[in-house]
Amino acid sequence: MLIDFTVSNFRSIKEPQTLSMLATSAKENPENIFTPNEKEPEIKLLKTAAIYGANASGKSNIIKALDTMWYFVRNSTNFKRGEKIDYYYPFKLDVSYTTKPTSFEMEFVGADEVRYRYGFSYNREEILKEFLFFYPKKQEAKLFIREKGKAIEFGESLKGAKKSIESLLLPNNLFLSKAANNNHQQLGEIYEYIIYGFYIIGSSYSYKLNNIVSKMLDEYKNDNLKENINKLIGVADIGIEEIITKEKKDDNENINDGNKVYDIQSVHRLFDDKNELGTIEFNIEEESEGTQRLYGLGGAILDLMSLTRTIIIDEFNNSFHPLMSEFLIKLFYNQEINPDNSQLIFATHDTSILKPELFRRDQIWFTEKDKYGATSLYSLSEFDYDKVRATIPFDKWYLSGRFGALPLIKEFQFTEDAKAEKGE
Repeated sequence: MLIDFTVSNFRSIKEPQTLSMLATSAKENPENIFTPNEKEPEIKLLKTAAIYGANASGKSNIIKALDTMWYFVRNSTNFKRGEKIDYYYPFKLDVSYTTKPTSFEMEFVGADEVRYRYGFSYNREEILKEFLFFYPKKQEAKLFIREKGKAIEFGESLKGAKKSIESLLLPNNLFLSKAANNNHQQLGEIYEYIIYGFYIIGSSYSYKLNNIVSKMLDEYKNDNLKENINKLIGVADIGIEEIITKEKKDDNENINDGNKVYDIQSVHRLFDDKNELGTIEFNIEEESEGTQRLYGLGGAILDLMSLTRTIIIDEFNNSFHPLMSEFLIKLFYNQEINPDNSQLIFATHDTSILKPELFRRDQIWFTEKDKYGATSLYSLSEFDYDKVRATIPFDKWYLSGRFGALPLIKEFQFTEDAKAEKGE
């Protein structure tokens, strides 16, 4: 489970910005937090976090940073000698930063319920620093530290082949990835947790979800997921009896990489006037965007939640009714539905769900750009608790500008310019 994530010099993010899932000592909404590690009961984590902010303020870049770190860890071992690093997107509005390193750091509790801290810095050509620490007895202990131009420092707790893997390492490869893909068991388990423990759904990725969910239903015969999706569709009260998935048989319609493609049918009741005749099937593309997204995103959430994941979503509220967004968020607080405490982190503009019944103050985050175009990320918990109490109307205070992170819409200037063009 994610404890925190820090990024610097990435797209609109200039200085280090940290998204923390560590709960404060605030007492509100106790069902929204959990203890991930019995060895460290004092650590309480948040089950969800919402990120608000104006358009182009950097909300999506926080999620893109998580996504980029994930892809880098997964793919860096494939980089060839001399190959440029594709994942380098430095802050461009300050010329002194365009060649500085990008840095990612993540603290998390792994599948073994041990706390880890992993991070790295890099530029277009090479990894400049990489490190991995863990906390076997609440105290930080080194697994490895790598710095450019130096031999890797290995901790006593890191077992198995190390030097032989280091000899295979290229400047643009991450040691964690290289070790995992060379059958290092200890580092392989940590690598696998990062790769499979986090699932990031960017705004451009959502269109693939319908097929991914259908594949889960077909290939893995996940009857429990099918039942839960149909329950979700039923709760939404959109007139659909059930969803049916059928593999497309026309090879020309299959994806080039050989993955199956599915027809997704929604089943409706059919009437003659007021007499029910039976059912009729619609292609999912005949349904509203909200219904399509409910199947894809809702189905993905239900599946991932059952696998104990940290789910990260951009534009969470897109095409959803606010009540459905609220319902999906509440699933994460329900101990029967989410017994293993999967987490949800999302970016949104939907202020109708910004209320104290749904979120603690430490679950609400904002992004804002300064006059130099750099994104800052901050939490509502950073405000004075005596002034920003747990019971205030978060949405109204946010829209009134008390928390910042709102667009500065120059309506007056727009109107004056229009008048000037007309010669008024």
